[in-house]
Amino acid sequence: MRPRVQIPRSFGADVTAVCSPRNVETARSLGAHRVIDYTREDFTKSGELHDVLIDIAGSRSLSECRPVLKPDATSCWWGPPPSSTRAR
Repeated sequence: MRPRVQIPRSFGADVTAVCSPRNVETARSLGAHRVIDYTREDFTKSGELHDVLIDIAGSRSLSECRPVLKPDATSCWWGPPPSSTRAR
């Protein structure tokens, strides 16, 4: 989790981390502005818009994430994304 929070923070980005309950405090200590425990809150229903989405779990499809992405947002999946996220 370290570089995925610290690198964007070093460039002045506001970082929202979505993680399991055991990683909430770690994400906060690394500088995430907002931390969402995915067992308590669905980030795709937050209404917040983001410029960049980096998904290291591959648990959400691009279509599920679109509501929280700005029109010119960049998205990146580490590892194999769900099949509906593949570019057409």
